[in-house]
Amino acid sequence: MARAWSVYVLVVGVAVTAGIGMTVQLGTIGVLDLGTVGLAGTFAGMLALVGGIVVVLFYGQNGSRVDAGGADDETMPWDEDRYWYGGVIYANRDDPAVWVPKRFGVGWTVNMARPVVWVGAVILLLVVIGLPFALSALL
Repeated sequence: MARAWSVYVLVVGVAVTAGIGMTVQLGTIGVLDLGTVGLAGTFAGMLALVGGIVVVLFYGQNGSRVDAGGADDETMPWDEDRYWYGGVIYANRDDPAVWVPKRFGVGWTVNMARPVVWVGAVILLLVVIGLPFALSALL
């Protein structure tokens, strides 16, 4: 599942960068109409959306449609109810992973029982709070 998303992101990134980048450049020098540039961006976005939906439908939520290779237990280590608070906050002291797949939807979340997550949250909070003060001191 992670490999499929990696390939998808790489292909979409290259296609959007090449396609939109080229049309913007051609629009800037006057070869293409700006309406065509906007249409190209919309088309690239739609293709990216459809591609993402195809990957999700093919692999399922967090790879649920991928054969587990004969594993007897279909429960993932991070999929036990006792480690999920409100269905969205994951905290398991015995799990060494910092990042785990979200329980609902597509994406990742953090293991709130890991100290590095709390350190990162405090640093992020300090940056968010301190940035306006730092910018006002520069002006």
